[in-house]
Amino acid sequence: MAEPMLKRVFVIALAVLLAACAVPPKTVEPQKDAAFPTDWLTDPGDSVALNAAASRIDIRVYRAGRLANLGHNHAIEVTGLTGELRRFADGAAVADLRFRPDALRIDDPAARARAGEGFEQVPDERAIAGTRRNMLGERVLDAGNWPVIRVLARVASLDVGAAEARVYFSLRGNGRLMQVPVRIENRNGAIRVQGRLDVRQSVFGMEPFSVFGGALAVRDTVEIEFVITADS
Repeated sequence: MAEPMLKRVFVIALAVLLAACAVPPKTVEPQKDAAFPTDWLTDPGDSVALNAAASRIDIRVYRAGRLANLGHNHAIEVTGLTGELRRFADGAAVADLRFRPDALRIDDPAARARAGEGFEQVPDERAIAGTRRNMLGERVLDAGNWPVIRVLARVASLDVGAAEARVYFSLRGNGRLMQVPVRIENRNGAIRVQGRLDVRQSVFGMEPFSVFGGALAVRDTVEIEFVITADS
């Protein structure tokens, strides 16, 4: 009787393990201390203007800790996005993007609606102001010393379909290089690149908000969802 029972437990454990492995981790681990990729921009290429109105970067920050129910999840939008798309003779392309951390929009109702479950209740103005103050402060984005965030994303080809983008982040004076899965579309002559990744704030030298010994905190890992559009 003991042996069949052990076999059954083993089969159940194996099934649970395989089920867990079926969904790969979404967190992207950047290469630390990456040098600015000047070679990506050596060739001037064919410059295409960014369609800022059709582009979007959403950042979702989650509460954590034993007292998480006293806090809020936050939906953050990039506004004032500027940049261009460069296309090269070998078929590769680089999006060169910039935005200011002090222009980030926090907890707009439309952004929270896009975020879905866990974002239904919009924080009051006082809570939003506190979130902005913490986010722009020295421990997180340090906007006073680093007023611009720059992102370069390179793909080997703009062919429609799934692809891998090499993405360089310059944030708080830290350079980070990562591989990000993206999907490329061409809609009525407009190039559209979209993707989603999870990344830890701490790899950029940021300290997520935490009080009461971590009982009320911000989760280190944040979600980033983006759509970048340029006219072809």
